[in-house]
Amino acid sequence: DPEANADEGWRRVLSGLGASDREIRAALATPSAEAQDLVDVIRTHGLSSSAVEAAIIAYMLERHFPQLWGKLAASLEKHYGVPKAALSFLRNEAQRGDDIDHWVDHLIDKYVATAESYVIDEGRRAAREAVWAWTVLIESAA
Repeated sequence: DPEANADEGWRRVLSGLGASDREIRAALATPSAEAQDLVDVIRTHGLSSSAVEAAIIAYMLERHFPQLWGKLAASLEKHYGVPKAALSFLRNEAQRGDDIDHWVDHLIDKYVATAESYVIDEGRRAAREAVWAWTVLIESAA
């Protein structure tokens, strides 16, 4: 599915907002420290931590970001006149979120619901780190 290509999808969104190819390439070549920190936190807990931490990170990403991307697409179109074609990736991501709810539920049931309380606390810590990294990134863009 061509709409699933995140690199091209975000490029279309940014182009729709008026960013030039040069600006997009520069941002990709040298991401902000805040953006890199968010990626590092998500990768650490999603790939290198316990199954509980990874499941909680998956829950955060797959349950909340798709909703955010759908709302962002609607807002960009309504308030800023961004063309629908530039926002197709965000809308596809919103739909994809609906399609994988069962998978996220399975991860939570399998790894989190049966975990010991200490392990769940470690998962909560991972969630707080990810939320904090996201907050710092958003605040740095304002």
